[in-house]
Amino acid sequence: MSLTNPNTWTTTQLPTSPRWSRSETGSVLTYEYLIAGPNNPKYVLSTLGYASTPVPAHLSSHPDFPTLWCTNVEVTPLANLANPHCLMTLTYAQMLGWTEGLENWQWDVGTQQTRITSVNGPAYVTHIPAADDYGLAINVKGDDAEGVDVFRGSDSMRVQKLWNSVTAAGRRILFDMTPSMNLYYFFEYAPGECLFIGAQIEKQPSGMTMITYNFLTAPDLGAQWVELIDYGPASIAPYPFDYAWFVPGKTTVTGWDGAEIPSTGIRSAHICEVYNWADFGVLLLQGP
Repeated sequence: MSLTNPNTWTTTQLPTSPRWSRSETGSVLTYEYLIAGPNNPKYVLSTLGYASTPVPAHLSSHPDFPTLWCTNVEVTPLANLANPHCLMTLTYAQMLGWTEGLENWQWDVGTQQTRITSVNGPAYVTHIPAADDYGLAINVKGDDAEGVDVFRGSDSMRVQKLWNSVTAAGRRILFDMTPSMNLYYFFEYAPGECLFIGAQIEKQPSGMTMITYNFLTAPDLGAQWVELIDYGPASIAPYPFDYAWFVPGKTTVTGWDGAEIPSTGIRSAHICEVYNWADFGVLLLQGP
């Protein structure tokens, strides 16, 4: 590979270069040039930078091997020669991670506190005495079911993917999807189990673009039973990221002696879908 010299210097590629090496991190191609005339490395680099064929820019691709990038330029003065000389070393390396389509999937599995006002079904509650039946409500005080703070699973997921380029239309898709639930199966996640909460878009020194996609995940628990004051057992099936709440109400229960005893139960159950649905297939992710 020739290197143009704008001055009267003599630039000679050493016969021992280029040298190839390969390891688990990829291939490396090294060029060495002997430059006769100057002995100031800073002057050599600044001058050659304005040549018609300048010193390759950092992380520019090799003209013949596009999967190799210029990762290092080093100029060393050689003071032991009769005339001023410098040794220039150009290093091109193959960065195996810097290929379009590479995906890196990460999961964080943890818990977070949330307040619940009822349990999932009659099997999860015991009333003593049985006559003091508050249904599925938790921590009933007066007319209110104050509930309790509990720990629930809180899982998050990040996916990093390299793209050659990202257009304004592509960025708009991410904007319009934030936040949204998966309308169809998204790999192992059933509809509604995955919430897309945004992305980071970062231009890389190589010229490629890294997008980090962020998700929250939660399992779909399926149908849950609620004991309603006026209607008896009722089945509800909120999706994991829906919001469900219950309205308590007054009722009476029959005590062991046949007397009617005032009690509090659940009068109505309500479910709201607070997020839109989206086809996550438009993200073009290949999967873990």
